[in-house]
Order: sequence, then C-alpha cells, then structure tokens
Amino acid sequence: LPEKLLPLFETTDECKVVDGGRKILITASSGGIALVEVKSKKVLFYAVAANAHSAEILPGGRVAVAVSNSPDGNRLILYDLSSPEKELFSDSLPWGHGVIWDEDREVLWALAGDDIRAYRLKDWNTTQPALDRVLMVKLPEEMGHDLYPLPRTNKLFVTTTNFVWLFDRDKKTFQKYGAIDNTLNVKSVCVNPVTGRLVYIRADEGQWWSEKIRFLNP
Repeated sequence: LPEKLLPLFETTDECKVVDGGRKILITASSGGIALVEVKSKKVLFYAVAANAHSAEILPGGRVAVAVSNSPDGNRLILYDLSSPEKELFSDSLPWGHGVIWDEDREVLWALAGDDIRAYRLKDWNTTQPALDRVLMVKLPEEMGHDLYPLPRTNKLFVTTTNFVWLFDRDKKTFQKYGAIDNTLNVKSVCVNPVTGRLVYIRADEGQWWSEKIRFLNP
C-alpha cells in the first residue's frame, strides 16, 4: 500500500470476507479502500473515496463502493480491480452505507439513508460499464446503516438508528428482527451460515463506534 494512503485507514468501517475467505475487502470513512489477500497480507487493490462505507466485488473484476456524506460523497462508485483509483462510473446515493451483490437475482443492492436500491449491470463488457438503477424501496425508518445477507434465506439485514430489520428481496417488504434484545445503534450484524451463531456490533453509549463485539446463539 502506498505510504501516503496509510492515514486513510484510521477509521475502518467495514471488512467483508470475499473469495471464499481468501481475501478481505476493507473500507474506511477516512477515505481508504483496499482488497487484501489474507494469507500473504498483500494489497491486491486500493482506491481513495471520501467517506467510504461499504464495498462489494462484482462480476468481471469490478468493485462497487458506497460513499457517505461528504463534499465528494453521497455516491455509488464503480472501479475495476486492475485500475486503482480510477472511477468508471458513479450514481447519486445519499448517505451511502451498504452494497451487496445478489448473484441469484443479478442485481446490486445499495443502502441509502432513506431507501434501499437495486441496480443491474449495464454495458458490462465494454470499457464504459455502468449500473442501471431499477428499484427504490423506502426504509421503514431513516438512517440506513448496515446491509448484509441472512444466510440461506432471501432476506437482507438492514440496520437503522433504532431497529434491525429483515428486507425480503422478493416481496420488497421489511419486518423487524427480534433476536437482538437492544437494537439501538446496531452498526453491523452477521450470522454464521453453518452454526447460526450471530455476531453484532452496537455503538457504545455516546459514541458512533464500539470497543467490543457481541455474540448470540451462544
């Protein structure tokens, strides 16, 4: 990683396992984006985007990044793994906080502050690929924060300020998720697809981060 980029990873806000656990995709609100090979710790890709909050690998070696509130933020940005720091495409995404590639439905889900959006790949085999927004569904509460699949279901976890929700990708509906006792300021939720064990992060009182992670089941 270029030394000048090291300060851009001071406030990591997402680390997502990709490629069967062999790589980790990292974003930081301080501006850094990186794809790291776990075994070698080698940086395979890096980019800079103001207030980066979430990233996802797309077919064909491309990367979608949701960037949040900042003068150059509130966007969904598209990169290619072979071209660090070069933007291929962007679309408005107010308070951008989450991106998930849905291989079964061939859409990219993106979380904004007030809604969840779906994009289809457009002109993907050209030098000017794009993401075509095909759906917007209003959130049941403002301030969407985290977007992540509930394994072996058609549901996506969506966290907001006060609740954790499950979004049905087929019916396009929301329901409250009741397994977590205190859902205020939950930042991230993940379920082990084999054991069902749940891990989540909830902001410490008076902060927007936490010094601990919490487990359920067991």
